[in-house]
Amino acid sequence: MVRGRESTRAIAARLRMHERSVTRWRKAWREGGGAEALLSKEPVSREKLSARQRARLDAELKHGPLA
Repeated sequence: MVRGRESTRAIAARLRMHERSVTRWRKAWREGGGAEALLSKEPVSREKLSARQRARLDAELKHGPLA
């Protein structure tokens, strides 16, 4: 992720992310133990679709675009 002493701004621009996100990643890397600290966490909210709704959405998406 970080090439030498590349600035937070440069990394954010290259990844098309906000500088605050890169700052949080760098802090987690330093304080939390490297790559392990950057692993994805649990979802922040519960799923919005029920299992039935998810199955219907999957079926509809398999049909492809209408146009």
